[in-house]
Amino acid sequence: MRVGLFSTYELGQQPLSLAAAARALLDAGHDVRCVDLSVEPLPSQILSWSEVMAFSVPMHTAMRLAIPVMRLARASNPDAGLACFGMYAPIALDPALGLHPDLVAARDSEMALVSWLARHVAPAIAGCEAPANRLASRCDPGRVAEPTGPSPGAPARYLLPPLDRYGRFLDEHDGGSPNLVASVAASSGCRHRCRHCPVASLYDGRMSVVAIDRVISDVDQCVALGARHISFADPDFLNAPMHARR
Repeated sequence: MRVGLFSTYELGQQPLSLAAAARALLDAGHDVRCVDLSVEPLPSQILSWSEVMAFSVPMHTAMRLAIPVMRLARASNPDAGLACFGMYAPIALDPALGLHPDLVAARDSEMALVSWLARHVAPAIAGCEAPANRLASRCDPGRVAEPTGPSPGAPARYLLPPLDRYGRFLDEHDGGSPNLVASVAASSGCRHRCRHCPVASLYDGRMSVVAIDRVISDVDQCVALGARHISFADPDFLNAPMHARR
């Protein structure tokens, strides 16, 4: 299927969430295009091209920025499937927003997207009825899809805008010269339940590590793309410090 993936905000960094979802979908045989609306305009043809439009919303700001684009996407291509994935995806279920997503995937969402598309016209979530003229059914309010299947390989960063479109690291030990940067993920979720943190409300003390070979492969491709500074995008110092050291 033709899948358009959209990001609106990821802290001024190359959107890792988009690249990870793209890799999973490519491995499943789908045709994928990525758009990062934080650094590039919305291509006029992408909405009509897409059979499925999926929006990455890992943060509240990303969700707020995505809402008008999702409304535009639904109005421009009402027959396409509409998905919302990332930590703040459940907000899309609010009836007051009028988004009516076909899929909401909040945790470890790459494989939830793959599983949903693999079912084609089957229900996106157990208990929904699938209309014959839709890719998948509407979601029941308050319920989100769970991931299934193996983890994908290294994120498909080559589908994203280049690193020089994003923030730089100023190295004071090198005369303040700006270096291209990238972030990788070594874990997801968190062991802790800090009450001020949105991660805790979603994962409730659960976490999982990303395979070391996948992390290193992602670092390798970031360096090949010009990155000279790599950081972790996850709260790994709280989750699995020994894994991070490896």
